[in-house]
Amino acid sequence: MNKVVERPKKYSLVERTPAATFEEERLHRKQRLAATFRLFSRYGYDQGLAGHVTVRDPEFPERFWINPLSKHFSQIKVSDLQLVDHEGNILIGDKPINQAGFVIHSAIHAAHPEVIAAAHTHSTYGKAWSALGRLLDPLTHMKIRETTCLRPPIFRTSLQINTERQSMVAATCGSTSWCSN
Repeated sequence: MNKVVERPKKYSLVERTPAATFEEERLHRKQRLAATFRLFSRYGYDQGLAGHVTVRDPEFPERFWINPLSKHFSQIKVSDLQLVDHEGNILIGDKPINQAGFVIHSAIHAAHPEVIAAAHTHSTYGKAWSALGRLLDPLTHMKIRETTCLRPPIFRTSLQINTERQSMVAATCGSTSWCSN
């Protein structure tokens, strides 16, 4: 007897129609940013208050949206996001932001204008690996693109708004598409 084997559905990425206005693009980016936080929480890429995801504002590229301090990833909504500039001023929002996250993301966004979004996490496995101070070995084809940028942690002490440390973060990420610290 012949067995019918169902083939898996094939999915492809569909290019999004560009937004007609800055406001539409901003809302689109903020919705995706809030959803990213919830997905990070769902899959364990959150640890207390640690970790951040940011997205560049489409109208004002020297500004970016960041999560507020003390709001769990699983609870972040579009209305919770804070707009900051590279000096650390909160331009939209009334909650404080994590200074360490600001330093890291400000450095990346300032040094790499082509970067629209940046993320870093403090997952259990990532923290355990970083304690070893070793680079990741490219064991699968999924890791090959990342290997030029995977570095041991840069900072061993608390981060402060400091241009030297920001330069170190930006240089660590280089011009690759992926960066993990």
